[in-house]
Amino acid sequence: MSLGLAYMMNMNENAGQLPGEKAKALEQLLARNNQAGGAASQRWRADTQKEIELLKAADAKNSAVGHTSIAYANLDDSANPGYVRAYMAVYAKSTGDNFKDVGQNPDGSLNASGKALWIGFGTPHRALGYLMKYKMAGAESPLIRSFLVDKQFLEQQLGKTESEPLRAKQSAAEKKQVSGQHLMNVDTKEFNQFEVKTTARREQVEVLQIRDKKTGELVEKTIKKSKEGESELIQSLLAHAKPGSLETIGYSSAQAQHNDAKEGVFVDIARFHQQLGFDPEHGAVAFGADHLLNLSKDSKGDWGFDTPTVFQDKVVQWKSFFHMLESLDAPETAELLADPAINERFQSMLRDVLSANRLMPDDMSFEPDAPKQSDTEQARAQQLARPLTAGAQKLQQIIANAETQSPLRQLEAISRKNSFGQFELNQQLLRSLNYNQAWDRQLGVELNEAYLQLLQALAQDHGQTVAEKTAKLLRSPDNGKLTLGKLTGYYQSVLEHGKAHPELLDALKSLLNTIDSQASPATMAKLTAKIQKQLDKMLRERAGQMPAAQALTLSAINDRLENIKERGLALASRQAAAEAQREAFQQQQQQRSAQLQQVASHYGLEVPRYMRDQLKPIHLELAAALHADFERQAGQLRASSQDKQNIALGHARQLAQGYNANTEAKQAQLTQLQSQQDKAGQKTLKQELKANAKALDAVHNEASRISGQHRRELDSALSALTRAGREQLAKQLLASGVYLEHPAAEKAALERCLQSDAAQRIVAKAVDEAKDFSGQVNKHKAIELASRRLVDHVMSDSFFREKMSQIGQSFANHAQAAPEAGASAAAIPSLRQAQSAAGSEAERQVAETAQQQVKQQAKTVAEELARKQAETSARQEAERVAKQQAEQAAQEQAERRAREHAESAARKQAEQAAREQAERAAREQAASAARQQAEQAARQQAEAAARQQVEAAARARAEELWVRDFNRKMEPADTNLLHARLGMLKDEHEEIRVNNALENAPRVPKASPASATRVRQAEALTADGKPRIL
Repeated sequence: MSLGLAYMMNMNENAGQLPGEKAKALEQLLARNNQAGGAASQRWRADTQKEIELLKAADAKNSAVGHTSIAYANLDDSANPGYVRAYMAVYAKSTGDNFKDVGQNPDGSLNASGKALWIGFGTPHRALGYLMKYKMAGAESPLIRSFLVDKQFLEQQLGKTESEPLRAKQSAAEKKQVSGQHLMNVDTKEFNQFEVKTTARREQVEVLQIRDKKTGELVEKTIKKSKEGESELIQSLLAHAKPGSLETIGYSSAQAQHNDAKEGVFVDIARFHQQLGFDPEHGAVAFGADHLLNLSKDSKGDWGFDTPTVFQDKVVQWKSFFHMLESLDAPETAELLADPAINERFQSMLRDVLSANRLMPDDMSFEPDAPKQSDTEQARAQQLARPLTAGAQKLQQIIANAETQSPLRQLEAISRKNSFGQFELNQQLLRSLNYNQAWDRQLGVELNEAYLQLLQALAQDHGQTVAEKTAKLLRSPDNGKLTLGKLTGYYQSVLEHGKAHPELLDALKSLLNTIDSQASPATMAKLTAKIQKQLDKMLRERAGQMPAAQALTLSAINDRLENIKERGLALASRQAAAEAQREAFQQQQQQRSAQLQQVASHYGLEVPRYMRDQLKPIHLELAAALHADFERQAGQLRASSQDKQNIALGHARQLAQGYNANTEAKQAQLTQLQSQQDKAGQKTLKQELKANAKALDAVHNEASRISGQHRRELDSALSALTRAGREQLAKQLLASGVYLEHPAAEKAALERCLQSDAAQRIVAKAVDEAKDFSGQVNKHKAIELASRRLVDHVMSDSFFREKMSQIGQSFANHAQAAPEAGASAAAIPSLRQAQSAAGSEAERQVAETAQQQVKQQAKTVAEELARKQAETSARQEAERVAKQQAEQAAQEQAERRAREHAESAARKQAEQAAREQAERAAREQAASAARQQAEQAARQQAEAAARQQVEAAARARAEELWVRDFNRKMEPADTNLLHARLGMLKDEHEEIRVNNALENAPRVPKASPASATRVRQAEALTADGKPRIL
């Protein structure tokens, strides 16, 4: 939809309308409103004409590969004409430059972060949807950034908008060339949803003069450099943004971290809802755990927007006012306006939103002509009868094709399955058995009976294959497959509804007989035996076996279907007429309720919805008369108070005038004395002027006191008059059959009940009963118990007992005032509904209070349990630590004792070993010393003996040498002399002595080669004292 005058629209129809079609629709709209008007009308026509031009430009650019969804007219901010508000939902505020966000500079201008922004112009509801999506996806503090943008930006950019298919089709060179220059339209289910590139790569061309090495001449060389910077598009957007217009919309928990200087004005989400016109009680937003706005979970468990089909089913009543206007000639518009619920929402919500937001020029009439009552009723009747007639028409189409198509081919068409694997036609016909209206259900039974007869006619005398195909239509679509959960067969639903409608069983029996006569025994065993068994059982439970109905011809079946359609349309027309009458009554009562509420609001009273049907013109006349009398009395009180105040202030005014005159005279005297330089006189006059000023202040204070006192007295009198008027209005309307609520008194009574000691005990008991074996509180059970008991406690309070009694009295008084309205039995359900509705608000507040108190007490219990568990754990831990320390100390003591014992034993063993070793060493040392002494003695003896032998040998050798030398020298002497001399030298006694010494000498042990060598060396050295042998 192009104009966006209502904040919620049908996304499916909006997405399917091309820019060219929107332009044509707007041209037709201009043609219907071409009369002269004021400034608002002229501005609307100019903006609409501009939008037509932009739509055509965007369509010419994108129509070959895609389409865009844009809007320009009627987007102006109500407080800032010429500006449109831009909205962007962010998952969380960006602390750097990596994520999309918009901030505010010290001078009020805006800045952007991230590589791209996803912005909607004039679509606050879409941003709200994404905010809720982010919240349900786990975001802690999602936000909406909103700022004003001059419409010149849209005027410059919308016609150049690129669709996603067009952007995808562009070559790499084209993308590089236009990077960051144009808006890209995304999320075309809604208008004006764009991607704004914040960065773009730009080519910088530099021309350099380089000297050629060969020729030496200067040559120009072009160098292209690519550099990323801020895009022209974001520069234009920020330049057209109004300084200081940034708003941040978020949950109240995010306000503590909000920075006004950097993030603009903070707007609470509740206030944002009110700005969008959402009715917290009956508005378009459903606040709950599983559904929020138009969000739902997909197969992966992620939150996302509903598909257009689902959305259309849920929010068809949210269609925009202009969509209804543009499609006024379409049949579906008449049907839409004929729906009471949609018409009521249209009246109560969309018009209020348009009026509250001043979306329509005051001097232009966009109100469509009310459709004729007969046309509306006829369209509604067609709408009511459409599901039934659609099924009948499909069966008639099968009959019409019987002449050109074989039964087998027709049965194959009937066997077409839907996306859930069910036979599509079977399911459509079965739905007619569960219609809301009784006449719908009865005709649905006849329609299914005709379907069974049609299958019988197709299977009649057409062979085994056709019979088997017909039998499969009765069974589950999964028949013959191994599946865990098979889909329900058509025959099972027929048997179930056949309990109340035997004609279905008769038609099924006849069809089975026809199939069995055509099919083989194997087919009967696999396909129809089970159905026959269950059908025979149900027939036996009836009055006995009944003959099956005779088969009808295709012509007879077609006549029956035509009759079903005619009766369905006739019954639907009756219902449409009743709905129209009821709708007219509801509109009338709503207007009466609004008029009465205007009067009741002056007294703090409220007209409840459950009293709307009770209102009559006499009630309005009564309220108007009472209010007129109240205004008359209030006017008299004000006039009387004003007169008394004027009288009381008259004396004060006279005193003030006297003091002012005296002050002026003395001031003149002071001026004269100053010129005469009379200081004493000046001093006296100044003191008199000061006293005069003080007295004048006292007069003014007294006048203020008098005014305040009269104002308080007037307020008190008006309050008393208002209370009396409230009591009188409530009493007289109650006597005439209408009960008015007093919200302030009810709130006070409710708070008193919920804050009482009894309420506290109820909650405490519910919490105690909801504890499990471990002491933990089952919050859901506690809330349910506390809520139920608190409701009983509140409704037993005197205020609410009186309220219920007065509601009952109002219905009784209304029945007495209008006996023609019907018997009292007919009013009992309405009374019960009224009393239930009257207590619904109290029950809601009780539930909220119970939930809060239960959570608080559950938290206290949990904290107490946690404290006890912590103490128990600490005690157990201390015991465990003490036990562990004791065990450790005992183990250490045992180890120490064992170690000391081991050390003592080891010391003793070491001492003993040392002693034994010392003794052994001493023995060994003594033996060694003895051995050494013996060896030394033996060696000394041996050496002495050896020395003696050597000396003897040396002596002998020396003697031998001497003798030889002597003999040589004595050769010339006398031999005889020699012999004599030698004989003389011999001494027999000496020879004996030598021989004895040799015999008594100790034996020298056999020496080793080394010893022998030493002996020989010693022998060599000893012989003559010089080394002779080496």
